[in-house]
Amino acid sequence: MSDIQKSLTNKDNWLRGFFMIMMAVFYKITGIIICIIAIFQFVLTIFGKNLNGNLKNFSSSLVSYVYKLLLFVTYLSDEKPYPFSKWPDGHVIKNNKEKQDPKPKRETTSTKQVKKIDGQN
Repeated sequence: MSDIQKSLTNKDNWLRGFFMIMMAVFYKITGIIICIIAIFQFVLTIFGKNLNGNLKNFSSSLVSYVYKLLLFVTYLSDEKPYPFSKWPDGHVIKNNKEKQDPKPKRETTSTKQVKKIDGQN
């Protein structure tokens, strides 16, 4: 048997293909859910209300789920995502307002030229 015939008759390949199609459908569904959440959160901010914390937590876990879906569909992981494993806890972003250390600015050629003109080294 040739390699192609072995691949075509390998049940694991066909099973993986079935799961990939299923995960692609889940991906489309999660996209719709994410759009609904985004619109709802936007409307809340328009009316001056605080964002819904429960939706933020759910959104975070949904983003983690989409990430795991994409890893599986693109063959970067063999682990099947939910419903074949546990739902992700959503540790992607807990508080997007946390301040991060600012990166030091890189000197560009134009900044160096300005410093030379001003007499600075």
